[in-house]
Amino acid sequence: MKVLIRVRRSPEKRYIVSLLNKKLISDVQDYINKGKHLKAIDEALSRGDFKKEVSEEEAMHANVRFILTEKNAHYDLM
Repeated sequence: MKVLIRVRRSPEKRYIVSLLNKKLISDVQDYINKGKHLKAIDEALSRGDFKKEVSEEEAMHANVRFILTEKNAHYDLM
């Protein structure tokens, strides 16, 4: 499952990460459900397969399962 991670810094960074196994997907979703988005980002970046950093234009057209920020997580509806 591919995830777009948006880290709001100056400038904002956007990463595509692939969560490779069901355990990692479950762990990330558990952190999201508990409202621990920063921990979910940490788990995804450290244990997931980093694909690439993308621009804002590429992020809008990325084929990902959900988008994760420091404060929110939402499913990509495209």
